[in-house]
Amino acid sequence: MAAEAIPLNAWRGRLQIGAKGERKTLYNLMLYLQNIPGLGETIRYNELAGVVEWRGEPLRDADYVDIQILVEKAGFQPSKTDIPAAVARLAFDHAYHPVRQYLNNLKWDGVNRLDRFLPILFGAPDTPYERAVGARWMIGAVARVFQPGCKMDTMLVLEGPQGLKKSTALRTLFGAPYFTEMVNELRDHKKFVEQIAGKWVVEFAELSALRKADVELVKAIITMQVDKTRPSYGRHTVEYPRQCVLAASVNRKAGQGYLTDSTGNRRFWPVACTAIDLPKIERKREQLWAEALQRYRDGEQWWLTEDENQLAVREQDDRMQGDAWEDTIAAAIVPHFTYTSSQILLEIIKMPIERHDQRAKDRVAAIMGELGWTQTIGKERLQDGTRKSIRLWRMAK
Repeated sequence: MAAEAIPLNAWRGRLQIGAKGERKTLYNLMLYLQNIPGLGETIRYNELAGVVEWRGEPLRDADYVDIQILVEKAGFQPSKTDIPAAVARLAFDHAYHPVRQYLNNLKWDGVNRLDRFLPILFGAPDTPYERAVGARWMIGAVARVFQPGCKMDTMLVLEGPQGLKKSTALRTLFGAPYFTEMVNELRDHKKFVEQIAGKWVVEFAELSALRKADVELVKAIITMQVDKTRPSYGRHTVEYPRQCVLAASVNRKAGQGYLTDSTGNRRFWPVACTAIDLPKIERKREQLWAEALQRYRDGEQWWLTEDENQLAVREQDDRMQGDAWEDTIAAAIVPHFTYTSSQILLEIIKMPIERHDQRAKDRVAAIMGELGWTQTIGKERLQDGTRKSIRLWRMAK
Protein backbone atom coordinates (compact mmCIF):
# COMPACT_ATOMS: atom_id res chain seq x y z
CA MET A 1 0.00 0.00 0.00
CA ALA A 2 1.28 3.45 -0.87
CA ALA A 3 2.18 6.03 1.81
CA GLU A 4 -0.54 8.33 3.14
CA ALA A 5 -1.12 11.50 1.13
CA ILE A 6 -0.42 14.95 2.52
CA PRO A 7 -2.60 17.65 0.94
CA LEU A 8 -0.81 20.77 -0.31
CA ASN A 9 -3.13 23.77 -0.14
CA ALA A 10 -1.06 25.91 -2.50
CA TRP A 11 -2.46 24.23 -5.61
CA ARG A 12 -6.04 23.75 -4.42
CA GLY A 13 -7.00 27.25 -5.50
CA ARG A 14 -6.74 26.09 -9.13
CA LEU A 15 -9.37 23.37 -8.73
CA GLN A 16 -12.64 23.63 -10.62
CA ILE A 17 -15.47 24.17 -8.13
CA GLY A 18 -19.17 23.55 -8.76
CA ALA A 19 -22.33 24.05 -6.71
CA LYS A 20 -21.58 20.86 -4.75
CA GLY A 21 -17.87 21.45 -4.32
CA GLU A 22 -14.92 20.13 -6.32
CA ARG A 23 -16.03 18.89 -9.72
CA LYS A 24 -15.14 15.33 -10.70
CA THR A 25 -13.29 16.39 -13.84
CA LEU A 26 -10.13 15.04 -15.42
CA TYR A 27 -8.63 18.50 -14.92
CA ASN A 28 -9.09 18.25 -11.16
CA LEU A 29 -7.85 14.67 -11.09
CA MET A 30 -4.71 15.73 -12.94
CA LEU A 31 -4.04 18.43 -10.35
CA TYR A 32 -4.30 15.86 -7.57
CA LEU A 33 -2.01 13.40 -9.36
CA GLN A 34 0.56 16.13 -10.06
CA ASN A 35 0.70 17.41 -6.48
CA ILE A 36 0.08 14.52 -4.10
CA PRO A 37 3.34 13.33 -2.48
CA GLY A 38 4.22 9.88 -3.76
CA LEU A 39 2.75 10.57 -7.19
CA GLY A 40 3.73 13.53 -9.39
CA GLU A 41 7.11 12.95 -11.03
CA THR A 42 7.30 9.37 -9.71
CA ILE A 43 4.89 8.49 -12.55
CA ARG A 44 6.96 8.48 -15.75
CA TYR A 45 6.97 7.08 -19.27
CA ASN A 46 10.05 5.04 -20.22
CA GLU A 47 10.66 5.82 -23.91
CA LEU A 48 13.09 2.92 -24.35
CA ALA A 49 10.79 0.25 -22.90
CA GLY A 50 7.57 1.93 -24.03
CA VAL A 51 5.94 1.49 -20.61
CA VAL A 52 4.49 3.65 -17.85
CA GLU A 53 6.46 3.38 -14.60
CA TRP A 54 5.68 4.25 -11.01
CA ARG A 55 8.54 4.66 -8.57
CA GLY A 56 10.96 3.17 -11.09
CA GLU A 57 8.97 0.00 -11.81
CA PRO A 58 6.54 -0.83 -14.64
CA LEU A 59 3.00 0.07 -13.60
CA ARG A 60 0.86 -2.95 -12.69
CA ASP A 61 -2.93 -3.19 -12.63
CA ALA A 62 -2.85 -3.32 -8.83
CA ASP A 63 -0.99 -0.01 -8.74
CA TYR A 64 -4.06 1.81 -10.07
CA VAL A 65 -5.87 0.79 -6.87
CA ASP A 66 -3.11 2.25 -4.69
CA ILE A 67 -3.07 5.46 -6.76
CA GLN A 68 -6.83 5.83 -6.43
CA ILE A 69 -6.60 5.33 -2.66
CA LEU A 70 -3.95 8.06 -2.44
CA VAL A 71 -6.22 10.44 -4.34
CA GLU A 72 -9.23 9.57 -2.18
CA LYS A 73 -7.22 10.10 1.01
CA ALA A 74 -6.28 13.53 -0.30
CA GLY A 75 -9.99 14.38 -0.41
CA PHE A 76 -10.97 13.76 -4.05
CA GLN A 77 -13.38 11.07 -5.26
CA PRO A 78 -12.33 10.30 -8.86
CA SER A 79 -14.13 8.14 -11.33
CA LYS A 80 -12.35 4.79 -11.42
CA THR A 81 -12.41 4.81 -15.21
CA ASP A 82 -10.59 8.16 -15.30
CA ILE A 83 -7.55 6.98 -13.36
CA PRO A 84 -5.72 5.05 -16.16
CA ALA A 85 -6.14 7.87 -18.70
CA ALA A 86 -4.98 10.53 -16.25
CA VAL A 87 -2.00 8.45 -15.14
CA ALA A 88 -0.97 7.89 -18.77
CA ARG A 89 -1.22 11.63 -19.49
CA LEU A 90 0.91 12.45 -16.44
CA ALA A 91 3.46 9.80 -17.39
CA PHE A 92 3.94 11.29 -20.86
CA ASP A 93 4.47 14.70 -19.27
CA HIS A 94 7.39 13.10 -17.40
CA ALA A 95 8.77 11.00 -20.28
CA TYR A 96 12.43 10.02 -20.08
CA HIS A 97 14.89 7.79 -21.92
CA PRO A 98 17.29 5.95 -19.56
CA VAL A 99 20.02 5.30 -22.14
CA ARG A 100 19.94 8.85 -23.50
CA GLN A 101 20.20 10.14 -19.94
CA TYR A 102 23.14 7.82 -19.30
CA LEU A 103 24.95 8.89 -22.46
CA ASN A 104 24.27 12.60 -22.02
CA ASN A 105 25.79 12.48 -18.53
CA LEU A 106 29.09 11.09 -19.82
CA LYS A 107 32.13 13.25 -20.57
CA TRP A 108 34.78 11.99 -22.98
CA ASP A 109 38.41 12.55 -21.94
CA GLY A 110 39.54 12.86 -25.57
CA VAL A 111 41.52 9.60 -25.67
CA ASN A 112 40.74 7.40 -28.67
CA ARG A 113 39.80 3.90 -27.50
CA LEU A 114 36.91 2.97 -29.75
CA ASP A 115 38.92 1.95 -32.82
CA ARG A 116 40.89 -0.66 -30.87
CA PHE A 117 38.37 -1.80 -28.27
CA LEU A 118 37.82 -5.18 -29.99
CA PRO A 119 41.55 -6.04 -30.16
CA ILE A 120 42.27 -4.82 -26.62
CA LEU A 121 39.15 -5.96 -24.73
CA PHE A 122 38.06 -8.98 -26.80
CA GLY A 123 41.40 -10.30 -28.04
CA ALA A 124 40.49 -9.76 -31.69
CA PRO A 125 43.14 -9.25 -34.40
CA ASP A 126 44.28 -5.64 -34.61
CA THR A 127 43.59 -4.95 -38.29
CA PRO A 128 41.81 -2.14 -40.16
CA TYR A 129 38.75 -4.41 -40.44
CA GLU A 130 38.32 -5.01 -36.67
CA ARG A 131 38.98 -1.34 -35.99
CA ALA A 132 36.32 -0.31 -38.50
CA VAL A 133 33.50 -2.67 -37.49
CA GLY A 134 34.07 -2.14 -33.76
CA ALA A 135 33.78 1.62 -33.96
CA ARG A 136 30.93 1.61 -36.50
CA TRP A 137 28.88 -0.80 -34.43
CA MET A 138 29.27 1.25 -31.24
CA ILE A 139 28.42 4.51 -33.01
CA GLY A 140 25.41 2.75 -34.54
CA ALA A 141 24.25 1.72 -31.07
CA VAL A 142 24.30 5.40 -30.05
CA ALA A 143 22.48 6.38 -33.24
CA ARG A 144 19.72 3.86 -32.54
CA VAL A 145 18.74 5.51 -29.24
CA PHE A 146 18.97 9.08 -30.54
CA GLN A 147 17.38 8.25 -33.90
CA PRO A 148 15.06 5.28 -33.25
CA GLY A 149 14.47 3.33 -36.43
CA CYS A 150 17.59 4.60 -38.22
CA LYS A 151 19.13 2.14 -40.66
CA MET A 152 21.47 -0.27 -38.89
CA ASP A 153 21.20 -3.49 -40.89
CA THR A 154 24.34 -5.24 -39.64
CA MET A 155 25.10 -7.61 -36.77
CA LEU A 156 28.38 -7.95 -34.89
CA VAL A 157 29.30 -11.64 -34.60
CA LEU A 158 31.64 -12.58 -31.75
CA GLU A 159 33.47 -15.81 -32.49
CA GLY A 160 35.18 -17.78 -29.78
CA PRO A 161 35.16 -21.03 -27.80
CA GLN A 162 32.45 -21.87 -25.31
CA GLY A 163 33.26 -20.39 -21.92
CA LEU A 164 34.94 -17.28 -23.30
CA LYS A 165 32.06 -15.24 -21.79
CA LYS A 166 31.04 -13.46 -24.98
CA SER A 167 27.50 -12.90 -23.69
CA THR A 168 28.77 -11.61 -20.35
CA ALA A 169 31.00 -9.16 -22.21
CA LEU A 170 28.01 -7.73 -24.10
CA ARG A 171 25.99 -7.54 -20.89
CA THR A 172 28.85 -5.68 -19.20
CA LEU A 173 29.41 -3.30 -22.10
CA PHE A 174 25.75 -2.28 -22.46
CA GLY A 175 24.58 -2.77 -18.87
CA ALA A 176 22.59 -5.77 -17.60
CA PRO A 177 19.14 -4.07 -17.74
CA TYR A 178 19.62 -3.30 -21.43
CA PHE A 179 20.85 -6.72 -22.58
CA THR A 180 18.82 -9.74 -23.60
CA GLU A 181 19.61 -13.07 -25.18
CA MET A 182 17.18 -14.10 -27.89
CA VAL A 183 15.84 -17.62 -27.39
CA ASN A 184 13.10 -19.31 -29.43
CA GLU A 185 11.18 -16.15 -30.29
CA LEU A 186 12.20 -15.83 -33.94
CA ARG A 187 8.99 -17.14 -35.48
CA ASP A 188 6.61 -15.22 -33.23
CA HIS A 189 7.26 -11.57 -34.03
CA LYS A 190 4.93 -10.32 -31.30
CA LYS A 191 6.94 -12.20 -28.66
CA PHE A 192 10.15 -10.99 -30.27
CA VAL A 193 9.02 -7.36 -29.99
CA GLU A 194 8.00 -7.91 -26.36
CA GLN A 195 11.40 -9.40 -25.54
CA ILE A 196 13.46 -6.59 -27.09
CA ALA A 197 11.37 -3.82 -25.47
CA GLY A 198 13.62 -1.78 -23.20
CA LYS A 199 16.80 -3.41 -24.53
CA TRP A 200 19.79 -1.74 -26.15
CA VAL A 201 21.49 -4.89 -27.43
CA VAL A 202 19.99 -8.24 -28.41
CA GLU A 203 22.25 -11.28 -28.70
CA PHE A 204 21.48 -14.30 -30.86
CA ALA A 205 23.36 -17.07 -29.08
CA GLU A 206 25.17 -19.69 -31.16
CA LEU A 207 24.33 -18.45 -34.64
CA SER A 208 25.96 -21.49 -36.24
CA ALA A 209 23.47 -23.84 -34.55
CA LEU A 210 20.44 -22.18 -36.17
CA ARG A 211 18.65 -23.98 -38.95
CA LYS A 212 19.04 -22.42 -42.39
CA ALA A 213 15.42 -21.24 -42.31
CA ASP A 214 16.09 -19.49 -39.01
CA VAL A 215 19.27 -17.87 -40.36
CA GLU A 216 17.17 -16.43 -43.18
CA LEU A 217 14.73 -15.13 -40.57
CA VAL A 218 17.61 -13.53 -38.64
CA LYS A 219 18.67 -11.72 -41.83
CA ALA A 220 15.14 -10.37 -42.22
CA ILE A 221 15.10 -9.26 -38.58
CA ILE A 222 18.44 -7.45 -38.98
CA THR A 223 17.08 -5.30 -41.80
CA MET A 224 13.92 -4.21 -39.95
CA GLN A 225 13.93 -0.59 -38.86
CA VAL A 226 10.41 -0.57 -37.41
CA ASP A 227 8.72 -3.46 -35.61
CA LYS A 228 4.96 -3.65 -36.10
CA THR A 229 2.73 -5.66 -33.79
CA ARG A 230 -0.57 -5.53 -31.93
CA PRO A 231 0.03 -5.38 -28.16
CA SER A 232 -1.82 -7.74 -25.85
CA TYR A 233 -5.32 -6.38 -25.25
CA GLY A 234 -4.66 -3.71 -27.87
CA ARG A 235 -7.05 -2.93 -30.67
CA HIS A 236 -4.63 -1.54 -33.22
CA THR A 237 -1.23 -2.40 -34.67
CA VAL A 238 1.52 -0.26 -33.14
CA GLU A 239 4.83 0.70 -34.73
CA TYR A 240 7.99 0.54 -32.62
CA PRO A 241 11.04 2.14 -34.26
CA ARG A 242 14.01 -0.12 -33.50
CA GLN A 243 16.21 1.21 -30.66
CA CYS A 244 18.52 -1.75 -30.19
CA VAL A 245 21.47 -3.18 -32.07
CA LEU A 246 22.01 -6.87 -32.72
CA ALA A 247 24.90 -9.17 -31.92
CA ALA A 248 25.55 -12.89 -32.18
CA SER A 249 27.94 -15.38 -30.65
CA VAL A 250 29.48 -18.32 -32.50
CA ASN A 251 31.61 -21.21 -31.32
CA ARG A 252 33.36 -21.59 -34.66
CA LYS A 253 35.24 -24.80 -35.26
CA ALA A 254 38.41 -24.79 -37.35
CA GLY A 255 37.75 -25.12 -41.04
CA GLN A 256 33.97 -24.83 -40.69
CA GLY A 257 31.84 -21.94 -41.92
CA TYR A 258 28.47 -20.77 -40.69
CA LEU A 259 27.37 -18.19 -43.26
CA THR A 260 25.17 -19.70 -45.94
CA ASP A 261 24.32 -17.00 -48.47
CA SER A 262 26.97 -14.85 -50.12
CA THR A 263 24.34 -12.27 -51.11
CA GLY A 264 23.23 -11.76 -47.50
CA ASN A 265 26.55 -12.07 -45.73
CA ARG A 266 27.17 -8.33 -45.72
CA ARG A 267 24.78 -8.11 -42.77
CA PHE A 268 27.25 -10.01 -40.56
CA TRP A 269 30.45 -8.50 -39.18
CA PRO A 270 32.42 -11.50 -37.82
CA VAL A 271 35.19 -10.96 -35.29
CA ALA A 272 37.43 -13.71 -33.91
CA CYS A 273 37.82 -13.29 -30.14
CA THR A 274 40.57 -15.02 -28.16
CA ALA A 275 40.51 -13.41 -24.69
CA ILE A 276 37.86 -11.19 -23.10
CA ASP A 277 38.89 -8.83 -20.30
CA LEU A 278 35.67 -8.33 -18.32
CA PRO A 279 37.13 -6.12 -15.55
CA LYS A 280 38.67 -3.82 -18.15
CA ILE A 281 35.38 -3.64 -20.10
CA GLU A 282 33.70 -2.58 -16.86
CA ARG A 283 36.34 0.10 -16.25
CA LYS A 284 36.45 1.45 -19.81
CA ARG A 285 32.77 1.20 -20.84
CA GLU A 286 31.87 4.78 -19.91
CA GLN A 287 34.73 6.27 -21.91
CA LEU A 288 33.93 3.98 -24.85
CA TRP A 289 30.34 5.20 -24.89
CA ALA A 290 31.39 8.80 -24.32
CA GLU A 291 33.66 8.60 -27.37
CA ALA A 292 30.97 6.86 -29.46
CA LEU A 293 28.51 9.63 -28.53
CA GLN A 294 30.97 12.37 -29.45
CA ARG A 295 31.76 10.77 -32.80
CA TYR A 296 28.04 10.37 -33.49
CA ARG A 297 27.47 14.04 -32.68
CA ASP A 298 30.38 14.94 -34.97
CA GLY A 299 28.49 13.27 -37.81
CA GLU A 300 30.60 10.14 -38.18
CA GLN A 301 28.82 7.37 -40.10
CA TRP A 302 27.97 3.98 -38.58
CA TRP A 303 28.12 2.02 -41.85
CA LEU A 304 31.25 0.85 -43.65
CA THR A 305 32.94 2.78 -46.43
CA GLU A 306 33.49 1.06 -49.79
CA ASP A 307 37.09 0.19 -48.86
CA GLU A 308 36.01 -1.14 -45.46
CA ASN A 309 33.29 -3.20 -47.16
CA GLN A 310 35.93 -4.92 -49.26
CA LEU A 311 37.74 -5.89 -46.06
CA ALA A 312 34.47 -7.18 -44.63
CA VAL A 313 33.77 -9.30 -47.73
CA ARG A 314 37.04 -11.16 -47.24
CA GLU A 315 36.14 -11.94 -43.64
CA GLN A 316 32.62 -12.99 -44.59
CA ASP A 317 33.81 -15.22 -47.44
CA ASP A 318 36.14 -16.96 -45.00
CA ARG A 319 33.07 -17.92 -42.92
CA MET A 320 31.05 -19.32 -45.83
CA GLN A 321 29.52 -22.71 -45.20
CA GLY A 322 30.50 -24.97 -48.09
CA ASP A 323 27.84 -26.74 -50.14
CA ALA A 324 28.17 -30.54 -50.24
CA TRP A 325 27.62 -30.44 -54.00
CA GLU A 326 30.47 -28.00 -54.68
CA ASP A 327 33.36 -30.49 -54.68
CA THR A 328 31.38 -32.94 -56.84
CA ILE A 329 30.52 -30.29 -59.44
CA ALA A 330 34.00 -28.76 -59.42
CA ALA A 331 35.61 -32.14 -60.10
CA ALA A 332 33.26 -32.94 -63.00
CA ILE A 333 32.92 -29.75 -65.05
CA VAL A 334 35.45 -29.08 -67.81
CA PRO A 335 36.59 -25.60 -68.86
CA HIS A 336 35.51 -24.55 -72.37
CA PHE A 337 32.51 -26.91 -72.19
CA THR A 338 28.98 -25.62 -71.60
CA TYR A 339 26.36 -27.04 -69.26
CA THR A 340 22.72 -26.49 -68.40
CA SER A 341 21.59 -26.57 -64.79
CA SER A 342 19.43 -29.62 -65.52
CA GLN A 343 22.39 -31.38 -67.09
CA ILE A 344 24.50 -30.75 -63.98
CA LEU A 345 21.73 -32.02 -61.73
CA LEU A 346 21.04 -35.13 -63.81
CA GLU A 347 24.54 -36.18 -64.94
CA ILE A 348 26.80 -34.88 -62.14
CA ILE A 349 24.63 -34.78 -59.02
CA LYS A 350 22.66 -37.84 -60.26
CA MET A 351 19.35 -36.28 -59.23
CA PRO A 352 16.20 -37.71 -60.90
CA ILE A 353 14.68 -35.23 -63.33
CA GLU A 354 11.38 -35.07 -61.40
CA ARG A 355 13.27 -33.44 -58.52
CA HIS A 356 14.75 -30.64 -60.63
CA ASP A 357 12.84 -27.85 -58.89
CA GLN A 358 13.80 -24.17 -58.68
CA ARG A 359 15.47 -24.62 -55.31
CA ALA A 360 17.85 -27.23 -56.74
CA LYS A 361 18.61 -25.04 -59.77
CA ASP A 362 19.28 -22.05 -57.47
CA ARG A 363 21.70 -24.18 -55.50
CA VAL A 364 23.55 -25.10 -58.70
CA ALA A 365 23.59 -21.44 -59.75
CA ALA A 366 25.17 -20.38 -56.46
CA ILE A 367 27.89 -23.02 -56.77
CA MET A 368 28.64 -22.25 -60.43
CA GLY A 369 28.89 -18.56 -59.60
CA GLU A 370 31.34 -19.31 -56.80
CA LEU A 371 33.41 -21.43 -59.21
CA GLY A 372 33.67 -18.54 -61.67
CA TRP A 373 31.11 -19.61 -64.28
CA THR A 374 28.51 -17.32 -65.82
CA GLN A 375 25.15 -18.08 -67.41
CA THR A 376 24.48 -17.05 -71.01
CA ILE A 377 21.78 -17.66 -73.60
CA GLY A 378 22.53 -20.38 -76.16
CA LYS A 379 20.63 -22.34 -78.82
CA GLU A 380 19.60 -25.99 -78.83
CA ARG A 381 18.64 -27.84 -82.04
CA LEU A 382 15.41 -29.83 -81.75
CA GLN A 383 14.54 -33.02 -83.68
CA ASP A 384 12.38 -31.08 -86.15
CA GLY A 385 15.35 -28.90 -87.07
CA THR A 386 14.20 -25.80 -85.18
CA ARG A 387 16.20 -24.15 -82.43
CA LYS A 388 15.14 -23.00 -78.98
CA SER A 389 16.88 -20.71 -76.51
CA ILE A 390 18.43 -22.30 -73.41
CA ARG A 391 20.53 -21.04 -70.52
CA LEU A 392 24.10 -22.33 -70.57
CA TRP A 393 26.89 -22.15 -68.03
CA ARG A 394 30.25 -21.03 -69.45
CA MET A 395 33.57 -20.43 -67.77
CA ALA A 396 33.93 -16.69 -67.26
CA LYS A 397 36.70 -15.11 -69.31
